[in-house]
Amino acid sequence: PQKTRARARPAPARNAYAFTIKDAQSMGGPGRTKMYELAKNGRLRLLHVDGRTLVEGDSLRALLLGAV
Repeated sequence: PQKTRARARPAPARNAYAFTIKDAQSMGGPGRTKMYELAKNGRLRLLHVDGRTLVEGDSLRALLLGAV
């Protein structure tokens, strides 16, 4: 039996409007639990689209650059 490989995901565009939680983490963002904590405290904005939770791009960039 041949092993199946997970398909490599393309890197997210740095200027995207929104990111999945996984993509936000791959950009150097905090872990999943910390992201929800930051959102609860108003330091990160989450969007809910068709049952998916996305991190707003400007909010993530501000957090990563220390502007928040």
